[in-house]
Amino acid sequence: HNLLVKNPSEIKLKWISWTSCNLLANEMSLQNNNLQKLMIVCQQMVQKGTSPSVALLRAKAPFKASVTEAIEAIKHFNAANGASDPASINGKEVETIASLSKRVALLEQQMAMLQKRLEASIE
Repeated sequence: HNLLVKNPSEIKLKWISWTSCNLLANEMSLQNNNLQKLMIVCQQMVQKGTSPSVALLRAKAPFKASVTEAIEAIKHFNAANGASDPASINGKEVETIASLSKRVALLEQQMAMLQKRLEASIE
C-alpha cells in the first residue's frame, strides 16, 4: 500500500490493480449470493416433495441461472444435506424395487398361463 511512487504510471498501475481486485471480489460475492439463492430454491423444492434438477432449478430461480450455476447449487445442496450421491437409492426405494420385481414376475407367469389357455382354445 505504498502510495509514494516516483513514476506516475506506477500510480495508474496500482489503481488498475486495486480496481481489478475489487471487481473480482464483487463478482465472487455475487456468485456466492446467487449460489445461496439457488440452494434456497432447492430446499423449497425438497420441502414440496420435488427432487431438485437442473431444469427445474433454472425454471424456478429468481434470476436467469446458467446450467453451470444450477449444477453447482445442486452439488452444494446435496453435500450440505448429507446426500453424497444424488442418484443414491435409500432403503425404502430398494424395498419398492424388490416388491415391483416380484409383481412383474407374477404377472409374467400369469400372462404365460393365459397365453397357453388361449392357444389351447384356438386349436
